[in-house]
Amino acid sequence: MPLTGPTIFHTSSAGDGRRTWGELKRELARPVNDNDDGVLATAGDCLTSAVRTLNRFIWPHERTQVDITIVSGTETYALPSAFKREMAGYLLDGVGGRPTQRLVHMGIEEMLGSYSLKVGGKPTLYFFQNIHETGQVTFLPRADSDYYARLWYYKRSGSRYNDAEIPDWDEEFEEVVQQYAWMEMVKRMPGSENQGKLADARRAAAQARAELVQAVTSRGDSVGIA
Repeated sequence: MPLTGPTIFHTSSAGDGRRTWGELKRELARPVNDNDDGVLATAGDCLTSAVRTLNRFIWPHERTQVDITIVSGTETYALPSAFKREMAGYLLDGVGGRPTQRLVHMGIEEMLGSYSLKVGGKPTLYFFQNIHETGQVTFLPRADSDYYARLWYYKRSGSRYNDAEIPDWDEEFEEVVQQYAWMEMVKRMPGSENQGKLADARRAAAQARAELVQAVTSRGDSVGIA
């Protein structure tokens, strides 16, 4: 496998207080019944739904760096984490080396519509494929020798874990996920008295997201649409 990496970095360090997926499920289920397996399963589904909703945006903790060895005659490589949006790419002067040439990113439709996939030479372009799955990256021209590349991109936040796993999010993102997940829980609760709580849950989720965006932008970082 011609991948060396990945190296994942965050703009802020995760706190020791981050919880496991199981702990997040139990906290979400507690107002209903955290001793009921069915409620806990629903809580997990709601967490997954919340992350998928928030994956519509890019977040600083999703920045990912990966070094790839480009092998002569091979243009397409699997990414180590699910791709969301490109950032930058460079050729390096060796394994783990220094950038020597910026690679130009192109959209897949533009690339396939205007570029010959049979051309060989030193890679200068790249594009991503299967962006809603694991993801692949293609370098063109097809390498006529071995090269080394470094890519930065935004990965998709994971939306389903085993109970013992700690999600790969910043601690501050965890709070927003919980608020969105609670909104999903309220939607699924039977009874008019519970449905009356939905407006409050929506406001709390929107406020949590707005506060996170404010915290991120106040540090000079950015949040955008994926």
